[in-house]
Amino acid sequence: MLKSLSLAPNQAPTWPAWRLNLPGTDMCTICGGPGVAATPALLGFLAAAVIWEHRSGELVERWQLRACLTMLAEAAAARAREVEPDISWYENVVTELLADPPGERGQEACQALTQPDRQYRKLARVKQLSALTLAQDRLEVLEQALPPHLRPERPMRLSTRSSLQTWYKNLTEVCRDEIPHVEMLLFSLPDEG
Repeated sequence: MLKSLSLAPNQAPTWPAWRLNLPGTDMCTICGGPGVAATPALLGFLAAAVIWEHRSGELVERWQLRACLTMLAEAAAARAREVEPDISWYENVVTELLADPPGERGQEACQALTQPDRQYRKLARVKQLSALTLAQDRLEVLEQALPPHLRPERPMRLSTRSSLQTWYKNLTEVCRDEIPHVEMLLFSLPDEG
């Protein structure tokens, strides 16, 4: 069946396929997730579902089944392009950050973004640049792991320490609720507590 008549439309078995798999342009105002994109495949499916329901809701015609399968195939392809379909965005972030940890230099990169200016200026210029380069690389990994709708605006120029610090603050703030100690993953810091 294309949808269950015994359930409310938003609880029918087909509703999650529209809501979760199709990439929406707007966020849902109720749950904050992706909205439903009005694609030709979805509209064809909705038309097939309405006609099926008005024709007694028993026999699924071949074109109706094709419309349903087209919608599901488009949804699966779009979802696969966005992120792995069965993991949440924060699981994706954790996986990406753990895939290529920064090693021992991670602490230097973290300190370059978080320590006071006076302490930072005491470092040799080569060490400053090395730490900031690693910090920028790690922040780019984090940004790419985030879904597009959660990515904060990237500073125009990432060549300065202050712009990297702002970007670091914005990126980690986005993750704070789901990944409370994101900086530990970002820079492979030891667990202090």
